[in-house]
Amino acid sequence: MELIKKTIIVALIFIMISAIIIFALKYKNNNEIETVSSSGEGVDWKALYIWDENVTLNSWLCFRKSLDIQNEEELNNVIANITVDSKYWLYVNDELVIRDGSLKRGRTPTSIYYDQVDISKYLTKGENTIAILAWHWGKDSYSHNSYAHKGLLFQAQIGDKTIISDESWKVSKNEAFLTEKAFSPNWRLPEYETIYDARLAKEDWYKKDFDDSDWASASIVESNGCELIPRDIPFFKYDEIKEYSNFSNYKDYITQKTEVIEMSLPYNMQFTPYLKIDTDEGKIIKITTDTYMTDDVASLGASYISKKGIQEYEVYSWISGEKVYYEIPAGVKIISLGYRETGYDTELTGNFETDDEFLNTLWKKAQRTLYINMRDSYMDCPDRERAQWSLDMNLEMEQALYALDPKANDLYEHGIRTILGWRNGDSLLTIVPNTNDPSQLPVQTLLTIEGMYQYYLYTGNIEFLREIYPYLEKYLELWQMNEYSVLQYNSTYYVWEWKDGSDDSDYKLLEIMSYYYAKDSVCKMADALGYSENKTKLESDLQYIKMFLNDHWTDEGYKSENEVVPNCRVNALAVLSGVASEDKYPIITKVLKENYDTGPAMEKYVLEALCVMNKHDIAIERMKARYAEMVNYDKTTLWEHWGEEIGGKNHAWSGGPLTVLSKYYAGIEPISAGYNTVSIKPKLAGLNKISSKVSTVKGDIVLDINKTKNTFTMSIETPAETIVAIPIEYSTIMINKQDISQYKYHNKDEEYVYYSIPKGKYNIDCKK
Repeated sequence: MELIKKTIIVALIFIMISAIIIFALKYKNNNEIETVSSSGEGVDWKALYIWDENVTLNSWLCFRKSLDIQNEEELNNVIANITVDSKYWLYVNDELVIRDGSLKRGRTPTSIYYDQVDISKYLTKGENTIAILAWHWGKDSYSHNSYAHKGLLFQAQIGDKTIISDESWKVSKNEAFLTEKAFSPNWRLPEYETIYDARLAKEDWYKKDFDDSDWASASIVESNGCELIPRDIPFFKYDEIKEYSNFSNYKDYITQKTEVIEMSLPYNMQFTPYLKIDTDEGKIIKITTDTYMTDDVASLGASYISKKGIQEYEVYSWISGEKVYYEIPAGVKIISLGYRETGYDTELTGNFETDDEFLNTLWKKAQRTLYINMRDSYMDCPDRERAQWSLDMNLEMEQALYALDPKANDLYEHGIRTILGWRNGDSLLTIVPNTNDPSQLPVQTLLTIEGMYQYYLYTGNIEFLREIYPYLEKYLELWQMNEYSVLQYNSTYYVWEWKDGSDDSDYKLLEIMSYYYAKDSVCKMADALGYSENKTKLESDLQYIKMFLNDHWTDEGYKSENEVVPNCRVNALAVLSGVASEDKYPIITKVLKENYDTGPAMEKYVLEALCVMNKHDIAIERMKARYAEMVNYDKTTLWEHWGEEIGGKNHAWSGGPLTVLSKYYAGIEPISAGYNTVSIKPKLAGLNKISSKVSTVKGDIVLDINKTKNTFTMSIETPAETIVAIPIEYSTIMINKQDISQYKYHNKDEEYVYYSIPKGKYNIDCKK
């Protein structure tokens, strides 16, 4: 009996504890991402935030810490956990280990990322020196939340010793950075320009033998309850310094007056400028690029003030451009001018080539534009704003799935988690992290939700889908159809009725069509996750909205009653979302062929809809008409708006054709999530050659197609089972010199016969 009583008591205690846990989880702070530990994942933090309390905005501080290591076994697997608001450069025993450390903050309004750096190979037995140059902005922006906080946090375990940031560290202001004179280029950027006076520099401050005895002890500063989150994207890439391609024209040249020296980069890139000169002291050299001014708004530049003699200097803060301008006064001997390319750690492994040079150039420019818009986040541009707008990120993610290796996936997940972490209630903001202009652009957010499902299809990351799904469902519940069949959106933030750069957008119908597209995608997510009840409810809602949208069908296409002509965005989304049945395709094709009122952002959806309707030839005609100025212009990136270099000079939302060409002309896409099954369904549409490479989570897909009057050949390398579509007009088909009957027949339609091939390499030869 006593045993039974004890068992009952234990069971009751267990039930009570479980109830408390469930209650606590249910009523957690709405702005907290549940997967994040507020103490910092995997680190038992003992470190203290340190700074110089006399230094505030736009400050550059040098920190030093000496430590003695006598046991060589302690030198293995030493991980330094570091964060600084805002950026840092880490030196260990005279060697530069990390450039541009820390990420812009943060995943939530009260969080900051910390880096984990393996410093084992830089440490030695005996005396060691850790030195950190820290740069604090203290300024909110479109891409960074200062959170009224400054400080360095450092912690590393070396044997049984925990090395932490505290008062034992030495600190000194880096007087060479003239922060009081530095220019804050525009309110959208948190960074300041850098002005470096070499006359004031202590260039060996980070070295082991430097005497820091007159430096002050670091001050402990408040953490403000800051949430620590481990960095979730790779450290940035930095190449070696290279001289500009046209530098030989200026080698050993001595300026006779103030001159602007124009240097050429091989393409538009993120980089840090470099110079080596021989001159007197006090010469001011200014460095800018061709992207320095955009729509009368300044970006970032740099200035260098010389000391006497031979000297060299590399700008610390990255800038971007294709042309670099050094404004150099008289009496300066130029020994070397160069650059160090930098960027997000991914490779441009994707490729698309045809026998049409216009399409090749368009695809390559889109790939280059995409890459220059990746760093702490996906950006709308690397010069004017450096901000993560949700639709820019969504379109860039889709391009990255065809243009880059899978390391790019981390940046997208980083961005989505930031959107969720910055939500207010259940509202999702469009530009995050951002305290300057919190707003909601419904069409952009809704199209981004559709993109989240596409990301799942291409990566198969079901756990990420499970993580984000609840927030998307709650967001969509904010929308309600009222008795007048108009969507009502509940938001505490300013709602911007973004119209893709046009006044003729049939906005309310566009919004409802975008809502349907997003909700249909969330319904597919529910199905993938096995949430049958959610799926049933969503399907019921979708049926009602679809009926409403089809009430707006006319003999001219989908449009509201007060619209003169049907809008191509609305009609394109009707095709892509499945609202439009195939019998409506001829009229919609006419709309998309004749209506050119889209901006570059939503042009991708129009081109994609044409391909879905099997009008690939019209899509190519449209690409050539719309992108002629960008393709023919002597620059390597695409800009923001139609017209001659209007708006931002590097805007990847203009790169939609990259996705369309790879997906619908090379015909490469996943059939099942994560490329467990691959589809290769090429559409040449008047082309005779297509070569394509796509780096997927399963491995590379490589495709080469050649067509003549009577033959059609495909060379395929695939990492998974593949359904390959072969044009139906060929009577003889051989795969690896075997009759096609040796392979599994799948099905056929009016254009193709489909066969299944296992992972491997194949040569397919077809003859009429």
